[in-house]
Amino acid sequence: MVITTYLLSALMLFSIALISSTGAAVYIPRRIVLPDDDEMQREMINDLLQREYAERYREYLEKGLAAASKNNMDIETHAELHPSNKRGQTFVRFGKRSQSSVRFGN
Repeated sequence: MVITTYLLSALMLFSIALISSTGAAVYIPRRIVLPDDDEMQREMINDLLQREYAERYREYLEKGLAAASKNNMDIETHAELHPSNKRGQTFVRFGKRSQSSVRFGN
């Protein structure tokens, strides 16, 4: 029993030393500091939402393209440019100015 207590203590100290020596850190979520100006806050939040949406959309397209290439389909991609007026773009999520489209053909 006494040996087990010393062994567990030594193992815990060794683990702490190993973690601190390798520079490993506990995961800490990124904290975003928003400015006091409401307009700047909206711009920053919109930028973050656009970045998140773009990553999800890219993953969606990559999966579709990979599946299409496995099925030996012809793939045509192009960017569709929309006017810079964000208010008129209700069909484009988060006010994106351009949207990629993919067309599959046999």
